[in-house]
Amino acid sequence: MALPPLTLSNRDVKELLLERGIVVTRESICTWCMRFSDLFALGRSRRELRCGSRWHLDEMCVDIAGVKQWLWRAVDEHGAVLGVFLQQHRDTGAVRSFFQRLLGDYDVPDIIHTDKLWRYGAA
Repeated sequence: MALPPLTLSNRDVKELLLERGIVVTRESICTWCMRFSDLFALGRSRRELRCGSRWHLDEMCVDIAGVKQWLWRAVDEHGAVLGVFLQQHRDTGAVRSFFQRLLGDYDVPDIIHTDKLWRYGAA
């Protein structure tokens, strides 16, 4: 079921932001609309966005609220972050899930640079 588009005036947007503690003028909102409306009008999917043909993948251990978790990150050759993935496990399944998300959004790269973790090859 398709929902009708939500129409908000500049004043409505200003009030919504103010409820969240962000103070802006209606003129600023109007400027944002003029600047970024083309991006929204195109309705591009992430697949249509350009990304480099070389990806750099890495994982790191982070401590969140006393719980050890693994943060997986993919960056292209231009430094654009392609994706991040937080997982409690550092196993082949986690890498496979991360790859599936990336390949669902972007085309297959020519080269993938890793830190030679064997789980990358298994995935």
